[in-house]
Amino acid sequence: MPSLATILILWGIAAPLGTFGWMKAAEFFHLRAAVADAVKTTRLADAKQCNARIDSIAKELNDDAAKRVAEASAAVAALPPTPVDDPGLRSLCERSASCRNRKGQ
Repeated sequence: MPSLATILILWGIAAPLGTFGWMKAAEFFHLRAAVADAVKTTRLADAKQCNARIDSIAKELNDDAAKRVAEASAAVAALPPTPVDDPGLRSLCERSASCRNRKGQ
């Protein structure tokens, strides 16, 4: 059986080493958690900024598409109606170069 002096000497050596190891482990895990939180916060901020940019691009594209649809609708509304009667269709065909070319074939 080891003497009391031997046990106290071993405890005097092991206790500071154990405490140092325990503190370093606690510091490591605390630092790891702090870095993970910082990365998460940065990613969320970047995601919000990216989503805002995507929303602005989508709004620009939607506004442009709506403008073009309105222009196309106005152009269609400005076209005269197609004649229903046969003489009206014939006169329309005589004015069209593509229709005249098909008559010759």
